[in-house]
Amino acid sequence: MTTPRVIASSWVPTGNVRPLAATLSLWVAYDFDETDWSAISYGLEGTDADADRWFSYPIVGSPELTLVLARHLDADPVMVRVEAPPDVSDELRYKTEAALTIFNCFEVGTR
Repeated sequence: MTTPRVIASSWVPTGNVRPLAATLSLWVAYDFDETDWSAISYGLEGTDADADRWFSYPIVGSPELTLVLARHLDADPVMVRVEAPPDVSDELRYKTEAALTIFNCFEVGTR
């Protein structure tokens, strides 16, 4: 088994976590639905970036991505890392970096 690598990392406002996950899912042909969002939402509750408690959620598409998340307890942003197989395409890596930049700069989701 190959070790995944981080292809992008940043922070996003809490309300942008769902649209970010849905966007990444679209790009890897994964059918992101309410069950996925419920799992991510629940998993985020026990996270704390300052205490290094993160939640990982697989986006089982092609290729498989892993969304790694942690909240700051005293602030809104959610820290985000996106992991992928070492052979992930440059195109997907660039799109993921761009998505994190956009979702970092603009609030597009709801709380």
